[in-house]
Amino acid sequence: MVVLGGGSAGVAAVVKAAQLGARVALVNAGRLGGTCVNVGCVPSKFLIRAAALKRAAERPYFRRLYASGGGWGGADGAYAGGGGKA
Repeated sequence: MVVLGGGSAGVAAVVKAAQLGARVALVNAGRLGGTCVNVGCVPSKFLIRAAALKRAAERPYFRRLYASGGGWGGADGAYAGGGGKA
């Protein structure tokens, strides 16, 4: 079996065919994984997630929100049972 293209589908086809006992060859011009894995979907999703994590770290959603009651202190966040900060 000869598979043309080393994108996600081509690599998956080669692996599955080999698992089923076929002799396979993969013909590819560029890097394995194709556009999605190397320059498209995967890298862009990584960058979007990294930017979201950076933004969340810089601007906490629950800024100045403290627990009260149930053994927790007031607005300063002090724990009533231990005297230290929560």
